[in-house]
Amino acid sequence: MGVRVFQLLLALMLGFPFSVSAALVTQHDAIPVLLRRCVMCHGQDAQEGGLDLRTKSSMLKGQAFVSGKPNESAMIKRITSRQCPPDKNISMAGIERMSGRELQTLRDWIAAGAPEVQQKLKPIKIDPAAQKHWAFQPPRRPEVPTHKASLLMRNPIDSFLLAKLETKGLGFSVEADKLTLLRRVTYDLTGLPPTLAEMKAFVKDETPGAWDRVVDRLLASPAYGVRWGRHWMDMAGYADSE
Repeated sequence: MGVRVFQLLLALMLGFPFSVSAALVTQHDAIPVLLRRCVMCHGQDAQEGGLDLRTKSSMLKGQAFVSGKPNESAMIKRITSRQCPPDKNISMAGIERMSGRELQTLRDWIAAGAPEVQQKLKPIKIDPAAQKHWAFQPPRRPEVPTHKASLLMRNPIDSFLLAKLETKGLGFSVEADKLTLLRRVTYDLTGLPPTLAEMKAFVKDETPGAWDRVVDRLLASPAYGVRWGRHWMDMAGYADSE
């Protein structure tokens, strides 16, 4: 602490432009500023002027700054002259002018030579008891239960379902008729009832694989994507507004 105070006092007495924080600014400080303020026009979706400001290497490729010379860097010149962002873009959602503190962070980083410091990640210690939690266990294929009524088993999932039912003294319900099955699967996958033409076609179709073809058709339909896409958008917090 004493050395830093002495450096500051010496700089003030001699009148040198000196920033105590300059040597401490790294890409971990500068890049987030650019990600907040600049990547809408100079990032993955758009690279106006052929400039990508997401990483130091992409900035050097686009000649965005001169290492050690912030006042000679094109990026700083354009920001301070209010060319970036241009006035016409300020009205766009998410675009604001850079604050004085953010601009100083970029200046200090460039003045220091745009240092990149690798963060040392601390090893994560997991409690031995927590390591036994099911989420940390590798998946293992369980043995499929066997049943006398094997004709009822259309896939391994049926075997597991029946095994659980039998522990409660239960069994499968009576198999539904074709029309009921069609209504169930259509409502489940699309949220809509089957059309009259679909009902007639399925009831008449006695060929092998008729049921599988119905399921495949519904899974490939736009209605399936609309119904279940809504749930994914809700989970992601999607909204038409900002």
